[in-house]
Amino acid sequence: MFRRLRRTADQNRQSRLDAIRYLDCPGRIIVDRPTIEFEARVVNVDAYKQQPFRPDMVVDGWATDHFCVRAASVRGDAHRFDGTPRQDDVVVAHHPKTGSLVVTIADGVSQALESHLGASTVCRYAASKLFETLSLEQSPDWANLLKGSAWAIVELARRRGSEGADAYSAEKQYATTLTAVLIEPVSSVTSRVTGVNMGDSAVWTLRRGELLRLGGGKASNNEPFSASVTALPRLPDAPSVFEGEITPEDVLLVISDGIGDALGDGSGLIGTLLKGELRLPPAMSQFGRIVDFSRETFADDRTLVGVWPLRNSRLDTHYDD
Repeated sequence: MFRRLRRTADQNRQSRLDAIRYLDCPGRIIVDRPTIEFEARVVNVDAYKQQPFRPDMVVDGWATDHFCVRAASVRGDAHRFDGTPRQDDVVVAHHPKTGSLVVTIADGVSQALESHLGASTVCRYAASKLFETLSLEQSPDWANLLKGSAWAIVELARRRGSEGADAYSAEKQYATTLTAVLIEPVSSVTSRVTGVNMGDSAVWTLRRGELLRLGGGKASNNEPFSASVTALPRLPDAPSVFEGEITPEDVLLVISDGIGDALGDGSGLIGTLLKGELRLPPAMSQFGRIVDFSRETFADDRTLVGVWPLRNSRLDTHYDD
């Protein structure tokens, strides 16, 4: 009797699994030729000396009085295949007093052994410094922000057991790029965007159906993204600072090179995907799918932050769709 009941329970459980397996759930968005299908490997904790809870993907999203935000950072297929941790990281935060947004993204350098920890460190350091600047009602000092971020990497190396660590040894272990962006509402219809970029991440605006690069990334629309990246804790001779404005007709996009390399000048298939899907804020699950598109040869980690300035009716328009 017990065996019959157990067999019936197993059959019912399998029926439920079959029903779930064959639900019409969307998979990855395929662009042109997809990458091969495989099950991602768990991160090798011993090899990378990291906590076992660094996720394959992080997705975030929320709205303030002025902005709607979506953010996702995704482990690329190359790292999924070989068990390497996601080396990109992202911080998006709201400063209540000013209504401003702070966005930081970092892309750990592949050759550095624990660059994922460097990326997390500089994202959080730079965001906290921009918060401090806003609270003191000061303008950002972008050169000092990069210097402080570089020192934060050296301090990370010292905390993790190398008391005599210097910038050279910290670079070998934790080197990372950094893009830091401050979005400040200055009127009911205009927000000022300022920031600094070190590496090959980029900031774009989606305006009237066209993608326009605001800062970072490649040197011009006719040149490929550089394969040679200057990364923290090295410092540039002069910070690469950018500024601009966005209105409720625009979308601000902050991207790491995992998307930037595929995006190119914005006129290709990935540009078509972003322009078609990001006119309005998508659901967070859909935003994660967009960042996790499958396209042959593009297997790097990817980070994307989208910021939609709001009119009073903008959220209502989105949810009515």
